[in-house]
Amino acid sequence: MQKIDFEKVSNINIDCVIGLGKDCRVAKNLKTNNLRFFSSPFDWVIQYKLEDDLFLLKNHGKTFFKNYKPDPQYNQKEKIGIVDIDNGMVSMHDFRANLPNKLNHLLFKHKYKKRFERLHKILQDAKNICIVTSRQTNTTEILCFIEQFLQLYTFNRLYFINIYDINDKESDEKLIETKKDNITILEYFFNDEHPNGREKNINPNFWLGNTDYWKKILTKISLNETFKKKHTRRKIIILNKLENIFLSFMEFLYKLYRSK
Repeated sequence: MQKIDFEKVSNINIDCVIGLGKDCRVAKNLKTNNLRFFSSPFDWVIQYKLEDDLFLLKNHGKTFFKNYKPDPQYNQKEKIGIVDIDNGMVSMHDFRANLPNKLNHLLFKHKYKKRFERLHKILQDAKNICIVTSRQTNTTEILCFIEQFLQLYTFNRLYFINIYDINDKESDEKLIETKKDNITILEYFFNDEHPNGREKNINPNFWLGNTDYWKKILTKISLNETFKKKHTRRKIIILNKLENIFLSFMEFLYKLYRSK
């Protein structure tokens, strides 16, 4: 079986990495490998297309879960799963089970409005970026996305990494590199299965994928520390903490109201 030779893969130095799904696997692996220094609105939602990303970036997230419905199949321990009626996007981590949906939606809109604003500022400021996805897609679709994405933002260099799960331990692995002007696309094809297996009833970490390979891919990326520091300055961290305090206070008020 042919294996990917990671030693031959070039290093990448960029300002920031943007994860564009299609699920939480990308965000978690970026975080684990110290490449995720801010929260993107696309980090913890699942089941969406690249064209959905473009549409939401164009309207700055104004239609993000504007129309939604609860879906019990995505419920977590203390959270309610919701589906965006317009595009099928799913959120499993935002609606609290002990709060009414109207209040949940109000808090949700506030939080994600801030995240879209921050993502927009970062993309405007960045000169070199890398987009990472985990999708069953192809070079043509990726180039189509990039072409439209570059109508929204301008960069000196853009890297696009896609992990394609071949879902077969015996098939050959491969890396396809495509270059066009200031664009480099790296498409990795391998069995993206967690070391402890895919079965979610047996392995709670199944959703992380082949963490060994993700590490080999992502450690080839280094961040511009000056850019990172600028966008993780103390003021931003404090504002994020205040936002969390506000959300907890709203939950407390609601519980107090219900107890009367």
